[in-house]
Amino acid sequence: MAGPDMPPRVSLVAPIYRHELYLAECLASFARQDWPELELVLIDDCSPDDSFRLAEAICAEPAFRARFSRIHVERNTANRGAPATLNAAIAASTGAVVMIVNTDDVYAPGRVAACMAAVEAGHELVFTGVACIGPDGAQLHSAEALRFEGAVEEAAGFPLLSLAFLGGNAAISTGNFCITRALLNRVGGFRDLAYCHDWDLALRCCLVTEPFLVAEAHYLYRLHGTNSFRALEGVAERESRFLLRDFFDALLAGNATNAPLAAIAATPGMLDALLLAGVPREEWRDARAGRAPRRLQPPALAVPTPLQPAGRRDLLNRRLGGAPCLVAASGEVHEDGWIEEACSLSFLSTVARGVLELRIFLPQGHRHRDLVVARRQDGVEGRQAIRLAGGEMATVAIPSQGAWTVLHLAITVRGGEQMGGDERILGANLLSVAWRESAA
Repeated sequence: MAGPDMPPRVSLVAPIYRHELYLAECLASFARQDWPELELVLIDDCSPDDSFRLAEAICAEPAFRARFSRIHVERNTANRGAPATLNAAIAASTGAVVMIVNTDDVYAPGRVAACMAAVEAGHELVFTGVACIGPDGAQLHSAEALRFEGAVEEAAGFPLLSLAFLGGNAAISTGNFCITRALLNRVGGFRDLAYCHDWDLALRCCLVTEPFLVAEAHYLYRLHGTNSFRALEGVAERESRFLLRDFFDALLAGNATNAPLAAIAATPGMLDALLLAGVPREEWRDARAGRAPRRLQPPALAVPTPLQPAGRRDLLNRRLGGAPCLVAASGEVHEDGWIEEACSLSFLSTVARGVLELRIFLPQGHRHRDLVVARRQDGVEGRQAIRLAGGEMATVAIPSQGAWTVLHLAITVRGGEQMGGDERILGANLLSVAWRESAA
C-alpha cells in the first residue's frame, strides 16, 4: 500500500478475453505511464486463444514487473462474462483509485496522471477524450470512428455531464472509467448486464456525483471486427429498459445525492425542459418510460436566446470569468393587451456566494419601460424594480442563497406603447445571464 508520503495507489484492472493480438501493446502502454504508484490486476475469462499465457509471460519479465508496485494475474475456472470478471478484478485490487481497462485498447502517455489530477481536485468519476485506432494501432478517420470520438466531445456541451449519460455511456467504453474506490463502495460493482453494464454503473455513479471530463484524448479506443459491442447489440434494448427505469425511479424518488442533478429533478418541469432542448419529445418520453433513446444531443446553449411566444422552451448558458452560470431556464412569453410582456425562468445556482446578473437592453426609439423582477429561492422572496429608457442597458443583480439551489424569477416589462413583433424586449434583448461569484 502507498505510504503517507506516496501518491495514492492506482489499480489498473483488466478482464482479458480473446485479445491475444492486442494485449502486448495494451500492457506496454500501462508500463509507460508516469504515475509512480501503479498496481496491475489481470483476470482472464477463459480465453480460447493464447491471451492468458501471453499475459503471464509479459508480467514475468523483470523490467515489466519492476514498473508496478503489485501485479496480480489469474484465470477464471469457467467463463463468467465481463461484469463478474470485472467485479473479481476490482475485489482483487488494493488501490484507492480504480482505472478499468479493456485489453484491446491503449492508454496514451500521461493518461493516469491526467485522471489523477482530476481525482485529487475532488472528482470521483473521471473519463477522458477518445481517439479511435484500428487493428494496426493507426488512428482511424472513418465515419464510425468520428461518431465515437464526437460522442465524448458532445458530452461537454451538456450543462451537467450526468445528463449526457442519459443517452448512453458518454465515456464510450468501460475502459475509459477512472473511479475512486470510495464511490465504488457506495454504488456497488457491475450488475449482470451483458451489454450495458458500463452504462448502468455510470448512471448509478451519476446519482451520487457529477462526472468529470478531461478533454484531451488520453484513451485510444480500438475498433476491430471482434469488438464485443458488435455481437451484443441485440440485447441493448432489453437491458437499457431496465437500467433507465431504475435510474429514473431513484432520481424521481429523491434518492440522488448528486446535488446539481437532485436540484434539477426536484424542480417541476426543469428536467424535462432541459432535456427537451436536446432530444425530440417522443425520445425523451421513451427514456422516461425505460426505452432506449438514440444518443442525446447537447442542448443548443447560445446567448442571447430569444424567448418566443408561449410553448417554446429555451436554455441560456454563459461563462463569466470562467465561472459556470445558468444551467437551465424554461420560459414562456406572453402579452397582456398592448402593454405587458412577461417571462418565468428557473435557474440552478452554481455558486455558494454570488449573484445572478441579468443584462437587458432597450433599443433606441422605445419609450421607457418599467422592469419588475420577482425572485424566490429557498423560501426567500424579493422584488426589484428598474426603469429603462431607450438606448439604455440595465444590469439586475440578484443575490444567490447557496449553491445547487433553484432560483425562480418572474420578469415583467411594462411600457406605454404597443409591443409586438421585433419590439419584444425580453425576446430580443435579454443579452446575458451569468453567475458572478462574490468574495468570501
